[in-house]
Amino acid sequence: VGPAGSGKSVFARQILWHLWRAHQMPFGLTALEESARPRYQRIFRRYATGLPFDQWTHEALEVADREIDYALKVIQRPRGGLMFLEQLLGTIEFAIKVYGLKVICIDPMNEVEMDETGRSDVAARTAIMALKDVAERYRVLIIAVTHPPVDVVRRKKPTDLWTLYDVENGRHWAGKSDAGFGLWRPHGRGPTLINAAKLKSHEVFGEPNLFQMSYDKALDRYQCI
Repeated sequence: VGPAGSGKSVFARQILWHLWRAHQMPFGLTALEESARPRYQRIFRRYATGLPFDQWTHEALEVADREIDYALKVIQRPRGGLMFLEQLLGTIEFAIKVYGLKVICIDPMNEVEMDETGRSDVAARTAIMALKDVAERYRVLIIAVTHPPVDVVRRKKPTDLWTLYDVENGRHWAGKSDAGFGLWRPHGRGPTLINAAKLKSHEVFGEPNLFQMSYDKALDRYQCI
């Protein structure tokens, strides 16, 4: 979670590529806000080649695109329609079974239509439990990138930590997720901060902590300072 422009999507995509390169875990990434395949291809070409776009060669791109086609599957919003939770769950299960995906990133979770009861807290809890059920049944990692409500953004001070409680219906995300990260940039020209606010299994994932990261624009990635 984090305010607009804080780098949530960049950080999530960097995790996806790291898991692919380190552990050969194919991943699915949603395109709920735009037709993102060409944009995603440009982004992941930087990761695959390790080069900024002005240094790409035809040979390097040919190799990179073959790797990207195997590593990445894009989950598109239905043409001209909304993405409802049940549709998303069905698409995720299909992609896991057909393409062997090991990681799913929903970016942003706010674009998934969940509230069919008129109670957003019930809808949020239902969605989280449904995603956890898929993750446990198929032994996959599911990452949800979320935008905070406007009132949360307005009352936050630059020195305030961002946590899962800043998500809409945050008590459910804070209580039921296995890990949670808050990203923000207190000052426009300063470093990006990431608050590892929740790590359920400390002996495996380490203790919650606060990190400073610098952004490499040429390669679209972060590095801890």
